[in-house]
Amino acid sequence: MMAGSVSRKAIAILILLGFAVFSPQSPFLAAASGSAEFNSVFSDYEEYEGSVYMGISGPYTDQETAYRKALENACTMAAVAQSLRMRADLDMVTDTRRDIDRFKVYSSGVYSQEVLDDVMAGMEIENLIWYGGDVGAVAFIRYGNAERLSWNHDPSWITKGIEIPGYVFAVGTVGEYYYIQDSINAAAYEGEVNLVLNHQNSIIAVNEESMMDTDDMTVYSYQIGYNILEGFTVLAYYYDATARTYSALVGARL
Repeated sequence: MMAGSVSRKAIAILILLGFAVFSPQSPFLAAASGSAEFNSVFSDYEEYEGSVYMGISGPYTDQETAYRKALENACTMAAVAQSLRMRADLDMVTDTRRDIDRFKVYSSGVYSQEVLDDVMAGMEIENLIWYGGDVGAVAFIRYGNAERLSWNHDPSWITKGIEIPGYVFAVGTVGEYYYIQDSINAAAYEGEVNLVLNHQNSIIAVNEESMMDTDDMTVYSYQIGYNILEGFTVLAYYYDATARTYSALVGARL
């Protein structure tokens, strides 16, 4: 593994080269044997405590292309953090006769293309690291005034979350995707949905219908939660090789 800082001049050159979406050369499935390598990357990121944005290229044979893809992914994460708007629809049924609850969640999230353009023009590269293998290249960038959030880095966050005054947090966990960046994006998105469901600042509509049958009751409820996640950040990631899952610890300002 080699690491090095990149100058402001190099940033301009990389931007001029463009942030087009490249297809990996010789891609292969990220296997569980790479879990130590994945978590090494996540540990490096965690030490920044939310003050940088991370992008991972995935497997490439060409380092220059991998660096550009990693930077593109990091810029996308910065744009998400700056302008994410989330909606989550919850459809729930409670049936006392069968003593069951079941629910479905429909969600959507959007971020601004204009913000993404601003990020690509104004970001500063903290570090570019070549890992090779399943990871490829990793980019750490700074943009705006991302706040460093000091916490104890206790790995129990995966099941318990964390608490920091002025912020709310949630955890998202998903099964692994073909590429590592897709996996961590999906885990972060799951965490975003959980943030909205648990800490929505507005409910657009609520509809509840109850049906009685002798001593039994079935309740149908539906609600739409909406939130602009200000100060959104991903503090940590973790890969569980046994369960083949990725988890993300995400937060937003109250």
